[in-house]
Amino acid sequence: MKADLTYLFDTYSLAALATCDHDNRPYINLVAVAVTADLKHILFSTNMFTQKYNNISNNPKVSLLLDSRKNSITDFSDAIAVTVIGTCTELGSEELPDFLEIYLKKNPELADFVHSKDNVLFKVEVEKYILVKNFKDVFELNMNVS
Repeated sequence: MKADLTYLFDTYSLAALATCDHDNRPYINLVAVAVTADLKHILFSTNMFTQKYNNISNNPKVSLLLDSRKNSITDFSDAIAVTVIGTCTELGSEELPDFLEIYLKKNPELADFVHSKDNVLFKVEVEKYILVKNFKDVFELNMNVS
């Protein structure tokens, strides 16, 4: 399963991020992501003046979906998808340099965006991965978050 996760995160950069608004309604956005080598953290950047930022500030529990679909009939047999369940925190100045390096190595085209004064880098501490292959085979990996 870790090989499939590494493949997904090495190959694809965009994930759907699900947050909840103040009325507990789901809200989904595309975000550019990077993962740490130990698979314990997913990183993404956003502007502080967005709905997703407000949602995370009020409720840090998030979910992400990353998949390999190509929007073809073969997706039913070939595509893999992973749901990530975790808790999101804004990176502080002590952690930022190391995580920023990981993020920009994966997404160098976003350097100006990330360094904008109104943007922040978030870290999702992964609690669980749920991987689906062959449209029906489900595997779970608990990350034993402390």
